[in-house]
Amino acid sequence: MSLKDIEVKLKTLGVKNDVASLEAFVSSLEDEKICSLVSCKICHSDAPQLLSYLYRGMPQNSATEVKRFKVTERVLRGLQSQELQNKQVNAIVSRLVLEVEKLTPAQLVQFCDYCIHCIQHEDGERTSWKDLLPKLLSVLVSNDSVNHAGIDMTGSEYKSEVIRTLLMVQWRPSIVTSLASMFIEVSLTSEQHLQVVNKLCSSFEQLAPPEIPPLVHQLLQLCKNKHGVALFLRLQAYFCTRLYNRLLSTASSSESTSLVANGDSIGLASETETQAAEATVLFHILQSARFGHASIRNFLKFMKNVANAPELVLDPFLLTVLLSVSNISIYQEQVFDVLKCTMQRAVQEEEKKVESAWLRDMMPSCCDVEFIFTKLMANSLRERSSVMEGLVNLAFILLGAKAAKGKESVAEKLRRFGMFVLVRLTRKHTETTGPVLQRLTDCIITGQDITQYTDCLHQMAMTIPLVFNEHRAIIIALLEMLTKLPGPVAENVVYAMLPIVRSFPSLRDVLIMVLRKALFARDVGLRKMAVSGFLQLLSNLDVKGMAVLSSSQSSQRSQGRPPAHSLLTQIDLEAGNSSTNNEAICLELLGVLRRCFMQQADVRLRLYEGLHSGVIRNPELRGFVQDMLINHFNQFYQSDPDTLPPLNLTKAVTLRDVSAELQEPLGHLIFSIQQVASTDSSDSSPTKLINILESLCSRMLKCSLENFGLNEATDLLDGLPESQQQQEIVRQILGVFEALMGYTISTWTKDTSAEKAKKLNSLFKGYSRVAEYAKSNHKTGKKTDGDTGGASRPKRKDDKRVAPTKGRTVTFRFPHTVLDYHVTHRMLCILHMNSVPWCTDEAANQIKGHRGFSIYVLEATLKLLKASLAENHTILKSTSRLNSYINIGSVVYSQCVTKLQEFVEFDAGTAALALDCFNGLFGLVCSHYKEKLGLFLGEVVGTVPASEGLTKQLFALVSKHKELLTGILSMEDEAADETAVKKIPLLLIQGITQFTLQIPCNDACRQVLKWVKLFVKDRVLSNVNLVKRMLSLLFTLELRSKGSSQLYEHIAMQLSDLMGTVNEDEEAEKHISYSAVRAGYENAVLFLLCDIVKQMLELIDWTLLRFRAEYTAMTHSVADRLQANRESLKRKECDVVHQISQCVQILNYVSNLALKPGPATDAVLKLLTHQYTSLTMLTKYFILRSTKTDPAFRAVRFEMVVKLTGKYLSPHVYNLISHIEASQKLENGTKKKKADPLAMKSKVLRETRFIPNLIYEIEQYEKFVIELSKKSKVNLMSYMKLSTYRDFRIYSKRLQAADDQDQSNAGNDTVVSGVEAQENGHSVSSVVKEPPKKKARKQ
Repeated sequence: MSLKDIEVKLKTLGVKNDVASLEAFVSSLEDEKICSLVSCKICHSDAPQLLSYLYRGMPQNSATEVKRFKVTERVLRGLQSQELQNKQVNAIVSRLVLEVEKLTPAQLVQFCDYCIHCIQHEDGERTSWKDLLPKLLSVLVSNDSVNHAGIDMTGSEYKSEVIRTLLMVQWRPSIVTSLASMFIEVSLTSEQHLQVVNKLCSSFEQLAPPEIPPLVHQLLQLCKNKHGVALFLRLQAYFCTRLYNRLLSTASSSESTSLVANGDSIGLASETETQAAEATVLFHILQSARFGHASIRNFLKFMKNVANAPELVLDPFLLTVLLSVSNISIYQEQVFDVLKCTMQRAVQEEEKKVESAWLRDMMPSCCDVEFIFTKLMANSLRERSSVMEGLVNLAFILLGAKAAKGKESVAEKLRRFGMFVLVRLTRKHTETTGPVLQRLTDCIITGQDITQYTDCLHQMAMTIPLVFNEHRAIIIALLEMLTKLPGPVAENVVYAMLPIVRSFPSLRDVLIMVLRKALFARDVGLRKMAVSGFLQLLSNLDVKGMAVLSSSQSSQRSQGRPPAHSLLTQIDLEAGNSSTNNEAICLELLGVLRRCFMQQADVRLRLYEGLHSGVIRNPELRGFVQDMLINHFNQFYQSDPDTLPPLNLTKAVTLRDVSAELQEPLGHLIFSIQQVASTDSSDSSPTKLINILESLCSRMLKCSLENFGLNEATDLLDGLPESQQQQEIVRQILGVFEALMGYTISTWTKDTSAEKAKKLNSLFKGYSRVAEYAKSNHKTGKKTDGDTGGASRPKRKDDKRVAPTKGRTVTFRFPHTVLDYHVTHRMLCILHMNSVPWCTDEAANQIKGHRGFSIYVLEATLKLLKASLAENHTILKSTSRLNSYINIGSVVYSQCVTKLQEFVEFDAGTAALALDCFNGLFGLVCSHYKEKLGLFLGEVVGTVPASEGLTKQLFALVSKHKELLTGILSMEDEAADETAVKKIPLLLIQGITQFTLQIPCNDACRQVLKWVKLFVKDRVLSNVNLVKRMLSLLFTLELRSKGSSQLYEHIAMQLSDLMGTVNEDEEAEKHISYSAVRAGYENAVLFLLCDIVKQMLELIDWTLLRFRAEYTAMTHSVADRLQANRESLKRKECDVVHQISQCVQILNYVSNLALKPGPATDAVLKLLTHQYTSLTMLTKYFILRSTKTDPAFRAVRFEMVVKLTGKYLSPHVYNLISHIEASQKLENGTKKKKADPLAMKSKVLRETRFIPNLIYEIEQYEKFVIELSKKSKVNLMSYMKLSTYRDFRIYSKRLQAADDQDQSNAGNDTVVSGVEAQENGHSVSSVVKEPPKKKARKQ
């Protein structure tokens, strides 16, 4: 029978479903005939159907076993040898799978061997084995006995052998995707699964980018329940080497800990292909996350566990994955918590590295967060909408970071990261501008602390103004909401929108309309905002600038030039060609501002403070402003030259009901008038203003206290409305005198020097007379230091006046100065400069000899600096402000600080104020202009230019202050009674500290440390505050500059010499003595020592958290990187053990100090508690790391720490507790006077919290040491004694004494005098007897 006849007969019987005939026919056929038929028909489309008929004709019995095996074998060989369509192959294999269970174990083994052979030798185009092998293995597993290569084994053992064989063979790149698909269907143990995943992932390096996504898709299915972390880390290595490191060729200089090894060979695939591959991989990962696979949850859990090592999380690819997954609601909060905590940790770690040389040497340089974001955004995000959306969400979370107490700098840096991302993202991907702008608007409208949002809005407006204009609907909506926002918030919004508003007239018109409306709002804050908005518009508009721009562009168009597509073009299109457009707007703004004179005093005050800036930018407006001010000022000005005083003070301060109300801030009004009058302009002459100001000066000088309505009988501090009115009048008079002094200085020229000098002296005498009257009113007030020469000072705590009523304190508040930086700078110049271009030497000498005026000017300057430091707003950080700081700093430093000794001889109070001013100025520049600190020092100090580097500038500054400190201390010895002289060294040390902390930790910093150490060692200091400042600086620099130091141990030993020890039997060790540490200063030094040791322990705690993260990451590292990670971790563990040993040694001396109950004792107890907490953390970490075969703690000498604590520290601690209790009991027995409430509180806390907490931590430490001993089989308890502090303790010395007294009755005496009972933390002596024997219970 031919093959064709056999085929026809099989189909006929199969269609009829005649099973019996089919079985009879198949059994009658020869095996070779059937195999030949299969080989011929395998390529035909009806092959699956024909196979089905053949298998139906072979029932499951011994007669058909061989026939079925041969047919199946021939089918498999045909599949591997011939090219078939995937659909055909799948159909055939699916039919074969149904016959697998009918095969014998031996036949199954043969087919398994065949599949393994195909995997080893065949190419990737024919993969029929990937569906068959899982079924073969699943059937074999159920067999109890399988023979393979002459060896009998169970089916499970054979399956493990097959898996082991597959893992040993080399997998060609063409079949790894099929292998991954196959292993999805194979049941694997956890170890086998991890091995398979690692081997499949290792093939990434051999694949081209387009081949990665199919394999990842299969791997995500394979790892959907476990070991997904290994996949993500391999993908990280692949894409970082091929994509992100290429996007920015400038590699980060920081050494980061990598989880996986970088590939040695990088393919030549194009960047576009790699980006497309990554986008597809991200899609598969996102789909896996949407299906809720456990691999995503495990990955997020891993990220959370390694967040304490930021460089392990802040990788561009891992960030991309996390941001993509964050769009799924159930993962969003978790992802952003991980990222925010990681970035916060990165910022804090960088700060701690600056503070500690030990941490800096041990830890790698952390990643640059902005650099990572730049690499991420350098990749194309348009095809990754989920990543872009996640990035925007993350930026807003960072931008909204809350500032925890003491961590304001961390929150500020997180906000800066958020702002950086939003500005860069909107600039690179303009399609995100609309959503980002809308969210910023929502945050501003609904938020409370929104400064960071308005700052971000301002940065974006400066960067992409044209793109902003495309979303003007959002901007208009925000502007229209100004009247519903709090005043300060609305003011920030106006400033943020200025770059857009001043460029586009349509938006400017909207803002003007809103500000007009706000000017008459009920809320005074909104009115002040409206005034500020108008003033900012006025100071940002050029009357002639726009006209010139418009005419020039019109000329270009007339000459046939095509207009450029720029911001200026669009501005021109909106502005039109009117040359008077801006001038009309400015005049309109002035007309609106004229109405402010009908507003409250606070609103007008805002007008006076900002009006001058608009006149400076547009001098053409001075005439209008002059008329406006004169018309208003005439309401209070007495034009009659014979009228005294020249101002109607009772009209400026009126009585309303039971209180006085300020109607007009005359001082600020007159100062604003003099600013306008002294503005250089050729357009108009301020003759009217000058005449008024001159008349004011001459008539104010003629006024006596009686002219102002002030006399000795006036009680300013009374609560009556009239007295309140008099208080406010005095403040206004002082402000008027200040404004007139400002006018005199501002209009000072060389030709008028003699006249101006005489007038300035007279004005200051008038000011001093009124100020002295205010201070001397009610003699109960105390005169403060430096209140000499009648100069008024800023409000201080010691400016209080005590009223006759007992317990009631009334304060006369001096007004804030009306002067500005320009006037104070000119005052400082005339006081301290050798020669001034605008003043003659004779006139200057008349001013320089006035000590009171010098103090007044420095105090006014200091007051302005403190106000600027408190107002942290972007508008205050302008270049003009920096120039003012440079001008003032140059005069103060060159003429006051460098000549400090001369000033001390002239007046110590003036010298102290000059130093305080310079320190405040330096701190202000560091806070607001840190990036321009080199420019500031180059201009101010002058000895070292900015080009030579900031370090040299700061070191020169420190050197000068060291020289000054040495000289001043010698003068202090001669003038021991002058308080101001004693204050100067403190200010010098404060300056040295400020300068030194800005120096990077290099040779210059170590030179300063060397000098400070010698100073403390050799110099005897007579002021405890000076000792505290110097030692604080010494400890801080030692921590910053040296990884290991014995300084703290020597200080602790010196304290033992001064304070005595609890255990007097211990011999004192040799140590270096420091002259500054002497009797009387012990507690102050002890507090500083406790603080620095606390910092060291906090760094250890920080490091241990990082170790746990690195150990977690190490467990997922690949084999070729594992050993290097282990060695790195071991090295760092050695450093931590050494550092904590040093802390234990220091506290060993501190715990032996004979302390008296008090704050110092409480500080020591808390520090000891912290020490044992850190020891417990370290012990728990080694429990995690150590095993019976590998006790990791032994290699890093942790046993030495256990020995130090067990044999030395813990006994000292128990002795210290006993000493404290004995001292407390003795003190309670001798003290009969009424107890101090603070002392009682300290005693209660000590007994109920500090000591119990300490004992608990000791016991916890001992508990975990025992656990570590059990786990590692290393007897650590041989170094320790278990806790002896319980409710009952045996004092061996007392027991020995009792035995010596009564040896004869020792055996019979039941009284043991050496046992002392303790109840509720108190030591109470008691007699302990043997417990009575229990009576037998009657049955």
